Amino acid sequence: MKASKRIVLYGNTVILGTIGASLRRFSEYEVVTLKLPQKKSQWLGSTMIDILIFDLQKTRPEEVMYFLKANSALLLIGIDPDVNNIQLWSGRLLGDLSSQDLLKLLNNQAEGKYSMNSLK
Repeated sequence: MKASKRIVLYGNTVILGTIGASLRRFSEYEVVTLKLPQKKSQWLGSTMIDILIFDLQKTRPEEVMYFLKANSALLLIGIDPDVNNIQLWSGRLLGDLSSQDLLKLLNNQAEGKYSMNSLK
């Protein structure tokens, strides 16, 4: 079966190595590891990445936001193994958002029901 999702592990830390080893067992994922630092000019193919995972202790989120700007469909996942915390960033754009839709989004977020799919 051909891989349907391309996952980039941005960095070479123990936690990313462990995650990569686990993900490589599944044929639906193509897992690529990139060592730091990478020049932005080397990322002309960033639109071919579905998910970018990085270690929050070694890479600041600002360093990978470039990829989100280049590909709004990209999902950024930052992992902090010391506090067992995962942060997600998405570049999904919402067009024609009414004030009622914005309030619904804010209320859902406040209640822990974050979902932009329920707006339309």
